[in-house]
Amino acid sequence: SLLTLSINDLQHIACYEGEDGFLSVQATGGVGAYQYAIDNGVFSPLSTFANLKSNEYRLSVIDQNACSATISEVLTQPEIIEISFTEIQPAFCADPRGSVKTAVQGGTGSYTYT
Repeated sequence: SLLTLSINDLQHIACYEGEDGFLSVQATGGVGAYQYAIDNGVFSPLSTFANLKSNEYRLSVIDQNACSATISEVLTQPEIIEISFTEIQPAFCADPRGSVKTAVQGGTGSYTYT
């Protein structure tokens, strides 16, 4: 049967410029044991690729007859976290209760301030 390759599992990057993504592929069809590669790298029997950064990846498989299949997948990352300060009230010796309001963009989920 025809050799095909599909994404079995993936994890996008958790933080801006992180390298914690992974891709797992699964081959079907073809003949015998499979060998996998990412971005034209060395083929091996391992079908999971870890410690990936945000990028488009080319994933390939070959079987015992040297038949091949290739797919591409994009791993994304959140936007960089940007903090801007608004309504700044400086502290003074006579009144040390300064304050500031912030506006935050980027990242994922909710923010915690300390």
